Amino acid sequence: MPSPCLVVMRHGERLDYTTRDAGGNWQASAARPWDPPLTAHGVEQARLAGERIEALCAEHDLLPPKHFYSSPLKRCAETLSGTLLPGVVRIENGLVESVNEDWYRSWCCPGSDGTWGGPNGKRTGTPIDEKSLHASARVPAVSLYNTAADLNPADTVVCPLDTNYPPGDIVPNEYTWGSFEGEAAQKSRMGLVAAAVAARHEGESVAVCSHGGPCTHTFEALTGRPWREAGMCGYTAISVYKPSVGEDGSVGWEMVVVNDTAHLGGMVGGTWH
Repeated sequence: MPSPCLVVMRHGERLDYTTRDAGGNWQASAARPWDPPLTAHGVEQARLAGERIEALCAEHDLLPPKHFYSSPLKRCAETLSGTLLPGVVRIENGLVESVNEDWYRSWCCPGSDGTWGGPNGKRTGTPIDEKSLHASARVPAVSLYNTAADLNPADTVVCPLDTNYPPGDIVPNEYTWGSFEGEAAQKSRMGLVAAAVAARHEGESVAVCSHGGPCTHTFEALTGRPWREAGMCGYTAISVYKPSVGEDGSVGWEMVVVNDTAHLGGMVGGTWH
């Protein structure tokens, strides 16, 4: 009988990075510089990822995902929508990008262009006049996140979204400029989200879409192994974990594949040994 699983996927190619690499600056004129959308290529990556998820589940005798959770940032909701997998998507704040100083500096400094850690001369650790920061850096980060109502029915998020789901119930999020999320906190929240959705949908498969750092630290949280064993995940990299419930009710995890990008002509995810 097929087993339930947790699919963890990073979003597809983001528009601000391709704009920057072409010599432009998407953040400079964006109303929401922290929330870049996918490129057209990113949408295609998502479609291919959906096909790959179905193939991996069939190959490893796993139930295909029936429940879907997305980071509140647009690129993740667009990615899940683009997979064309059937189901309703819930926006979950616990899957959001790393709320650290590197993230803030990627969009809130003068000259920020999406580069992680900030533009030249304003890199993380460099003193900066806080008055020069984007005004949105000084409000609670959670107020910057999209709700399901914000995204549905957007042109690029065509899947149904659960507008009744409370997005911040699993992990509180109280960060702002100067009060940043640390690596340990990020790892902890990803483990909490994984455990919560597995318990909520016991016996069924769940897919979540998040960001590079959070997906990478999910590997650590669920396997107890250092992230370098799996490496950083690329666009639409897919990892699959099987939950197991101990006698005390605790949830453990078996890794099936990690950072699989075979759908993009990349690495076939390593299996657990």
